[in-house]
Amino acid sequence: MNFAAQQEGRDRFRVETERIYATFEKVELKAQLYNEAYELVNTPEATLTLTGDSTKKADFTFSRQGDGYALNLGTLPAGTYRYTANTILDGQKLSAEGTFAIEETNFELATLTADHTLLRTISAATGGSMFISAATGGSMFFPDDMDALEAELRKIKPVIHTHTRHSELLTLPLVLALILLLLAAEWVMRKYHGEI
Repeated sequence: MNFAAQQEGRDRFRVETERIYATFEKVELKAQLYNEAYELVNTPEATLTLTGDSTKKADFTFSRQGDGYALNLGTLPAGTYRYTANTILDGQKLSAEGTFAIEETNFELATLTADHTLLRTISAATGGSMFISAATGGSMFFPDDMDALEAELRKIKPVIHTHTRHSELLTLPLVLALILLLLAAEWVMRKYHGEI
């Protein structure tokens, strides 16, 4: 009797999901279906309708995995998602609803303390950069070394690159045709006025 009383409050079709996922995490849902004797079954097909913030709906079908169901939605854009899962067992329609959120992850805010060993390794590995000349290589400066940083920055010489292209006027076919046309027009005008 005690066992039957415990089972009455359970839903026969349940979907398990995390409440919050990061944008880089795969969204994986698991579902369980129980018959009237509260034994796990996965013989009927189970579907899921997913609705996002933009109210676009997408339909998915769970795959059978062990005694239950599994569904991998992959990675999703940030937002709040609402799902409705449905199945039919012994002519009875069972459904489960829920929501989960996808949060944007900012990796730059994950670690707020400076890793000086990593910074020293990076500065030693860079034989030069756009800020420090290749002769001195990469350097690392602490807040107490601001005078040394200023002196190092003053050593940088600005570099201006120019490219000049010369082309002969007569090598351009359109210009050459225009010059010949103008010469021909001048000759015709002089011939017409009797100057030639």
